[in-house]
Amino acid sequence: MRWLLIMLLALGLMVAAFACGGEEEETLTPTPKATPTVEETPAGETGGFDGFRAFAQQIEAAVEGRNVQFFVERARLAELTCTGEEFPLPCASQPAGTTLTGIWSRAWASDASALLSLEEYTLWLEDYFTTALDDLSDSYGSGSLTLYALAHREAEGAELLRAITTSIVDRYPAGTPIGRTEREAHVFDFEFEDGRWQFAGEMVALTSVTSLDWLSGDCAECYDHWERWEGAAP
Repeated sequence: MRWLLIMLLALGLMVAAFACGGEEEETLTPTPKATPTVEETPAGETGGFDGFRAFAQQIEAAVEGRNVQFFVERARLAELTCTGEEFPLPCASQPAGTTLTGIWSRAWASDASALLSLEEYTLWLEDYFTTALDDLSDSYGSGSLTLYALAHREAEGAELLRAITTSIVDRYPAGTPIGRTEREAHVFDFEFEDGRWQFAGEMVALTSVTSLDWLSGDCAECYDHWERWEGAAP
């Protein structure tokens, strides 16, 4: 059943391939839950955008090193209790009262979403890290996976700091060929709590059209501050 949800998320990305943009689905506010595995907080982590800019060096190293555990170990798990209705997607076919726990993954410009367990998200991210077409390039640069920009947004009282990665791909996350190459944007949300940066979920914009929102720096619905990643400030 949980893998069906992942397939539904991938289907949502396919539907979003024909959209020119959309509003981020934020009708559900997950309840924070303690992560079962917590790594020791590196010395010197601080909050705010300046703190996030410095922390982004670690994000960049994790992306370049294909270090999935960096995200998994910092994940702040969300909890959702199903109402028995078909939607939202994570609760599809689930009886009322079912409680799901995991990491949010949403498709930009689509209602598709999934709440993935740590095991499922590990496989999901491992796949993402291996789909980049390194030998291609476009106006945004190489097709290889790279940290492209940092962004900030206030959402329902929460301060989200966003690390935006990008690459060129030719297949959907579930492995289905797209039939063409696309510039993908993958947005990792972080929040600063208890003296450390915690991973709070992700947003995927698979097509070149929808990824413009995240790569252009000109999307008021996505962020209130955006800056091109050029390394941490001195």
